[in-house]
Amino acid sequence: MKLVSEIQVTLHSGDLPDLLGVALRSDLQVHSLRLVREERQRSLYQIQMVYESKERFSGFLDMARGSGDKFSIDSVVDLLEEQTIGGLLTVSSKLPIESYDDFEIRLLGATELILEKIREGNGLRHSGISKNVAVISGFRFDNDIKINTILEAYARAEEDSVIINMFTGLNAYPLIVNFDHEEDLIKTIQRVESTFSAVKLNHLEGIDTGFYDQMLSDVTVPVLSVMYDDIPLCVMTVFSRLIVNHRLKTKDITVGFIGVDLSVMRLTRILMKADYYRVLGNDVNERVLLSFEKNGGLATTNENILINADIIVLMKDMVSPEEMKKIRPGVMLVSFLPDEAVNPKVLADRGVREYILCGRKDVAALSPGMIKGALDSGLPQISDSHLVSLSRKIGALLSDTVEFPEIFSDVHERIAEIIKKM
Repeated sequence: MKLVSEIQVTLHSGDLPDLLGVALRSDLQVHSLRLVREERQRSLYQIQMVYESKERFSGFLDMARGSGDKFSIDSVVDLLEEQTIGGLLTVSSKLPIESYDDFEIRLLGATELILEKIREGNGLRHSGISKNVAVISGFRFDNDIKINTILEAYARAEEDSVIINMFTGLNAYPLIVNFDHEEDLIKTIQRVESTFSAVKLNHLEGIDTGFYDQMLSDVTVPVLSVMYDDIPLCVMTVFSRLIVNHRLKTKDITVGFIGVDLSVMRLTRILMKADYYRVLGNDVNERVLLSFEKNGGLATTNENILINADIIVLMKDMVSPEEMKKIRPGVMLVSFLPDEAVNPKVLADRGVREYILCGRKDVAALSPGMIKGALDSGLPQISDSHLVSLSRKIGALLSDTVEFPEIFSDVHERIAEIIKKM
């Protein structure tokens, strides 16, 4: 995560290099620097700084303030905090409306034109519904859900909505749905689906693979999911590239998941169908492990996975540093954990062959094209066989170092085209 703050500092112009040196030693990037006011003795500068650690930024401010009268920090503004008040989304008119004439022509007149197209039988093309995507998070009524949990899910849904809009031109809107039973959630989505052309399931509590099978048969618009589609495709794409890079055969590979969730449930089913030799898994939740075994996996311990698996996927932060020292040389490790959760030195000492760190930016390289492709092709879902085929074709787009295409590349259009031809 990168943050940006703006400081105003008064200092002698000759001391500016010293201040910038302190910033660089604190791992801060100077994004912009502007002279605000120049005086005979001291000058006022406005500096924007980008950083990943709030602690390092605070340490930089402490060092600057502790320099006597050399540097005087006049103000500090967290720019992201100011800009995110009210969330990440805003709704505005597609046509600029800046005067009464604009109001009359571009709003009232445009609405009448749309109504006329509807009466002519060509309404959907001119309706916003054709471009609307519902980004849904669901919580059970019977759980004691804290407000912060709901707000976090909504923030993630807003993030996903921005990504969808940015790379597809579709209008994505976050929705929070409360439900008693899974059937209630499906019925709620059925009641609102006429307003949307696709549904993206962002966060759902306590849902198993059976729910998705039911959802896909009952909802008439394309349904995609972060847990059920995005992450499994991300993992299978990485596997596809690793197999090509190292000339492996699936029947010789044992896969191990540390941390089992809905994504792993579907991945286990897919991997067994794709002739992988064995799928191991561990989780603190015994009920989840029972479901994992029903999908063909073998529940075991962290140690057994670290010693016996050829490809290990870290889904949850549940491996101790001591356990990690037992990892077998030659293993390929895929991690969905924060960068600092895994010590690269331990991996190097143990002779880990590959270490691939996956994150939101990698999922964001896949998700928009999947939605666009599903809508353009009329595909109601990404089936297991579709997902395997798609992962192989996208795997060819990854670099030799198993890096996903740049999010601002043509990857979204390419994925959409692949899906349209399936």
